[in-house]
Amino acid sequence: METIFENKKVRIGFFLSLFFLTLLGNCGNRRNKKEITDLQKEIDSLRIEISNHPTHDELAIEGLKISKRTLYDWNSVVRTSVRPDDRMNQYDEEIKNLESKK
Repeated sequence: METIFENKKVRIGFFLSLFFLTLLGNCGNRRNKKEITDLQKEIDSLRIEISNHPTHDELAIEGLKISKRTLYDWNSVVRTSVRPDDRMNQYDEEIKNLESKK
């Protein structure tokens, strides 16, 4: 009695179907690999954009410099416990501290 795989046509059909299934599986993997590489390129470009943004300390330094310029431009005595000259000196100290952390 003959089994299914002893028939030559069945064996050829089985191996051809196995070949085509493997071929189709590989085509899908190539497409997925291309999508993954495209996504990796996009992620890398976003990382470059993020690294170009100023840090918190740099923003704090610029804010203190602006506050110092504003006080200097106003050049008036503000009725508080701290004189403008003393406050400008405090800004200078904070700027030096933040710049030394860089």
